[in-house]
Amino acid sequence: DYRVIDKRIGSNKDFSELVVKLHEAGIKVVIDGVFNHVGRGFFAFKDVCEKKWDSVYKDWFNISFDGNSPYNDGFWYEGWEGYYNLVKLNLNNPDVVNYLIESVRGWVDEFDIDGIRLDVAYCLNRDFMKRLMMSACTVQLIMSVIRDCTQALIQ
Repeated sequence: DYRVIDKRIGSNKDFSELVVKLHEAGIKVVIDGVFNHVGRGFFAFKDVCEKKWDSVYKDWFNISFDGNSPYNDGFWYEGWEGYYNLVKLNLNNPDVVNYLIESVRGWVDEFDIDGIRLDVAYCLNRDFMKRLMMSACTVQLIMSVIRDCTQALIQ
């Protein structure tokens, strides 16, 4: 879930408090942005597993209902690099792109993060990268990096 901190390591509140403490100590916070694939437990994929053709999320993934997955889901889907526990997102779907960009906006607004490391950036399509780079929240992150670099050069 792109909008909830993994409960194994804490809560959104815990992370927010941690970021405040790190910022007070002068430490920037960069989080991992995994925009190419999700786990099988992702809410949209679970919905597809349950509802198949009737799922509103079926186009969020590269799916064929003419095949089957190694997990016997009753449909085939593209797994990242052949790993079917990591379900590839369809970054050509505007709903997926909007969901991801809104999630990044949430990270900026709720947690005041300073940057994002793009996981498997080589797998992200150019149009998605353009949309991500042009979103207001990403521009804020980029400006923060530019400001920090400029300050470091001046000092």
